[in-house]
Amino acid sequence: MESVSSEEVEKLAELRSKIEEKLEELREQEQLYTDLLNVIDSILKKESFVKAVQMPTEGKKEEQAEVRELRRPKDGQLLGQVIITKDSAVIKPLPELRLRADVPPFRSFFINKILEAMKQKDKSEAEAGTLEGEELFDYTVEIKDGEIQQIVIKNYRTQARLNEIIHAAIWTFSRMLEKTPQS
Repeated sequence: MESVSSEEVEKLAELRSKIEEKLEELREQEQLYTDLLNVIDSILKKESFVKAVQMPTEGKKEEQAEVRELRRPKDGQLLGQVIITKDSAVIKPLPELRLRADVPPFRSFFINKILEAMKQKDKSEAEAGTLEGEELFDYTVEIKDGEIQQIVIKNYRTQARLNEIIHAAIWTFSRMLEKTPQS
């Protein structure tokens, strides 16, 4: 291996210093954005979350849950609610809407394109070794007499992913309602 000249060593040291400065700058930006997200989340919670409730979880101390209403954007009609905890979310359509699991776009869009896509992405990450098995996204749909009772989401992991699920549920329930004759 050839020896490096003192001039090259000086340039490398200067380059290293610049990289360290840039990393520090990026850390500061990350902290700023994290703080901004916390402020935004705080405001959103005050504006769009209904009352917080206590919800017991298996084998754990009681965990704080937030209940958020699901409303149709065009007219504000209540479609249901979502109960959100740190690791899970339970989406419950209003029983009187009688949303049936066989009405599109429930399976074609919400299940296949949203939930199954997230499940497959996590499965790929687990196979690549970047995600542990207990962190894998999962869901169950509870149906009684053909009607959706609730959708239990486990390990949504990020706020962005949770928001995507909630917005997709609102859109899906809105479309299903348009296709379901109301009595």
